[in-house]
Amino acid sequence: MPEENIITDIEQTLKSVIEACASVPVQIVTPDPDYIELELPCITLELADVRRDPARIMEDRQVEKDIDAMKAEVKPRTEPFNFHYTLGVHTGTTREGRLLLEKMLLLIDRRPILVTQVFGKEVYLSRDLAFAQRSGGRDFFHTIGLIVKARLYPEEVETVPLVKEAEFSAKEV
Repeated sequence: MPEENIITDIEQTLKSVIEACASVPVQIVTPDPDYIELELPCITLELADVRRDPARIMEDRQVEKDIDAMKAEVKPRTEPFNFHYTLGVHTGTTREGRLLLEKMLLLIDRRPILVTQVFGKEVYLSRDLAFAQRSGGRDFFHTIGLIVKARLYPEEVETVPLVKEAEFSAKEV
């Protein structure tokens, strides 16, 4: 199994939370709908866009001091990103779709903060203004835009020595 990263961690966390709330299966999909075969009802989760969030950039580095060892670990600043997901609610009737849609809207509004399953990082959920209703044949399809605000944590950590402060006093000569 490939190594996990924050994106796969977010998706697995969202999948388990949505499945618990909606009681229907959730499939993580790609933007190409031709290769998706869905059993109704279900919910699809698609990463539609990733954007840097310059409003949440912090210039400070994290410093953890170990006075006993006289060393400090300096971590580079985290990078804030907004992950834009599309939640697709797929059902056989419009009524079923609207019932699931309401569950998804309430889930996002009631749980604005999630802790991811693998890394235990806090991510923040908000609804995008995007909403669409589409139908093709007998299948009905509603979508909601979901924004997940998360930070990417650099792996490199620099260890530096701590220096004791010394006080000097000078006497007049």
